[in-house]
Parts: sequence; C-alpha cells; structure tokens
Amino acid sequence: MSIGPLEVLVILVVALLVVGPQRLPRVARDLGRAMSHFRQAYNNLKEEINQELDVLDEEEKSGQGKK
Repeated sequence: MSIGPLEVLVILVVALLVVGPQRLPRVARDLGRAMSHFRQAYNNLKEEINQELDVLDEEEKSGQGKK
C-alpha cells in the first residue's frame, strides 16, 4: 500500500487548513519525531521476539525443549 502524489497533496492541504500556516512546520516536525520513535520501538520489539524465537529453536534442536 502506497500513497500517491495526489493523496499527499490532499493531506497537506487539509493539514494546512486544520492547523494553519504558522503551526504546520512544528506539527510536521512533532509528527515526524513521533513516527520515528514508534518505528524504533516496533523494530526493537520485533528484534526481541526474533531473538526469543531463535533461543526456542535452539533449545528444541538440542533436545531441551518441552515435550
């Protein structure tokens, strides 16, 4: 799923109308930071889950897993 140029233009126009030209740069910056933090937390969670799954796979291969 991707956003085309027309959709981006519509989103920018609506944002400009909602928050106004004075606050738009700050809102965009805050939104970018929030998305960055969310992406980092998601990647950390995904990495932690993958590490745990690797540990479980290793335990199962070595015969130490629960039966």
